[in-house]
Amino acid sequence: MSAITRVALGALLIGRPVTAVRLAGSPPSSRVLVVARLLGGQYAVQGALGLVVRHDKRIDAGVELLHAASMLPLARPGRPYARAALFSAAVASVLAATDLMQEGNTS
Repeated sequence: MSAITRVALGALLIGRPVTAVRLAGSPPSSRVLVVARLLGGQYAVQGALGLVVRHDKRIDAGVELLHAASMLPLARPGRPYARAALFSAAVASVLAATDLMQEGNTS
C-alpha cells in the first residue's frame, strides 16, 4: 500500500508541483518547486523499489522519519515555508507509521 502511495505522491510532485505546493499551503517559488520535484523523485524511486523488491519496511520508515525530522527546523512559525514543511513532515510521519504497521503485520 505505501509503495503505491509513494509512487502516486512522487508522480504528483514531479508532474504537478505547483498544485502539490499549493495544497501544502505555500506559494510556489522556483526554489520550492525544485525541492518538490526532487522529493517527488525520491518518493517515486522509493515506491517503485518497494513494488519490485521485498525488503524490511523499517528501512522505508527510517527514511521517512529522517525526512520528517529534517523538515522540523523549517516548520518554525514565521519561516516563509513553515506550513509546507509541517505538511511534508506530517506526510512523512504518516508514511513511516504505515510502514511500521505493515512490517509488524508481516513479521
